[in-house]
Amino acid sequence: MKTIRLVRHGEAFSNMQGNEGEGKEKDSLTNEGNLQSQTFADSFNSSSTSLLIVSSMYKRAQQTANPLRVKYPNSAAETWEEVSEYYYLSDKLEGEAKKILRKEYWLRNDPEHRTDTDVENFIEFVKRVDNTIAKIKKSPQDEIVIFTHAKFMRLFLLRLVHRKNIDLKYLMTSLNGYKHKVDYCDSFKFFLDKKGSFLISEFE
Repeated sequence: MKTIRLVRHGEAFSNMQGNEGEGKEKDSLTNEGNLQSQTFADSFNSSSTSLLIVSSMYKRAQQTANPLRVKYPNSAAETWEEVSEYYYLSDKLEGEAKKILRKEYWLRNDPEHRTDTDVENFIEFVKRVDNTIAKIKKSPQDEIVIFTHAKFMRLFLLRLVHRKNIDLKYLMTSLNGYKHKVDYCDSFKFFLDKKGSFLISEFE
């Protein structure tokens, strides 16, 4: 049985500014975010001899992973581009213009729609989640901790729940309407059995 935990990054400066931070790869953690990351690492215990610590390519996720990597220096550490946040609004947008486009985007509910040339669409986001699921299954480690982002965590869970539902518009609507709050350093815990089936354990 393989154990997988998805962990949201700690509080970042873009969050303090009321920005979802869809891009902002260089966005750093605040002092509070660093404390949250350390608290998570202090509370995490692993008896596994093959622990893998993964972070997205975003600085805020990598900084959140650092205390756990220090705690388990002999663990494997990797960066997976697939687990980065859903980048559907360009960083060229700011303020009210970005808020308006964000609202229009989710109302449109079109998985193929791209808001700009430098962003991804929902179909590509789903493919990243699916690729992550495949990557987890192929990983030789029996415990994996993935430091990622709120939208990715929500879609990962929805993808497992609605695995047989290929209607991406329904999946997109479900993601937009997701009510469970994912706070800083919150985690979702899953198990993967020998048959390749995921079991949802808990939200923490």
